[in-house]
Amino acid sequence: MVWYAVAGAACLVGAAWYYAKGYIGPAGSFHHLPTLEIIKYIETSESHKGAKKLLWTASASEATAAKEVDPVVDDILATEGINATSPHFSSARAAVHAAALNIKHLSNLIASLEARRVTAYDRANADHERELLRLWSVMVPETPLPSRVSSAWERLGFQGFDPATDFRGGGVLGLDCLLAFAEQYPKLSHAIATKAHDEGVQWFSYAITGINVAFEALKLARGSPAFFMRYGFTHEAFVDLFALVFSTLHRRWLTDRPPNVMSFGQYFAVTLDEVRAAVTGSADGEFARPVDAAPEAEAA
Repeated sequence: MVWYAVAGAACLVGAAWYYAKGYIGPAGSFHHLPTLEIIKYIETSESHKGAKKLLWTASASEATAAKEVDPVVDDILATEGINATSPHFSSARAAVHAAALNIKHLSNLIASLEARRVTAYDRANADHERELLRLWSVMVPETPLPSRVSSAWERLGFQGFDPATDFRGGGVLGLDCLLAFAEQYPKLSHAIATKAHDEGVQWFSYAITGINVAFEALKLARGSPAFFMRYGFTHEAFVDLFALVFSTLHRRWLTDRPPNVMSFGQYFAVTLDEVRAAVTGSADGEFARPVDAAPEAEAA
């Protein structure tokens, strides 16, 4: 019995190493693999560079994504030597199609977010101005904004009297995220913003940090199919990722109480490493979007 147990364990370790190295195995064995494993294989395999490039080319619309994926799937299967006469062909094709479609959905989402990142904030754009003013009304509903250009913006952690200047590095994506965070997570966003304002130089600036979080969350999203497979390939799910990064940073700051904001770079880097490790793992891994509530250390 002991020998069988040892042999079985050795087989499992060998299989794990085999797939970790990017080897799929005999033709038709795609149907044995979870979707995430197939995604990782497509992403890392030298044989499928062309397929990967096509999958990471954004679609004209989500409606056309499935059709665009079909020929790429056929190419992957052909490269692997899998055809209609191969064992389990139908299930293998379905498995590869599901993986490829998830890559395409993530590609389309990131392309739309990137488009917002490269769109400069324009004071003459009524939509941009409306979104900025809504951010104030959602975050500080009890206090009317004195004027569009005002020192009052410093309350939300902007650097000067006109927040438009703070969006220069990341386009309107930062504004999108700050507003969506306030609307999707009203309790959490207010708790972080209030603490940042009340603590002054001992805390990070809320809005400036949010703009940085948006930029880094976009980079994280590229390698996080598991997160979006769980929560959806939507802008709302991206805001969940944004909220996860922001709340993790805030929790670390609450716990460690660094002496001043000069520690921000160190804490932000550690935060990104922690979130990256969580969201780039298995879809059944230990990660979840935040709860909309004040952090425990604050509420206590």
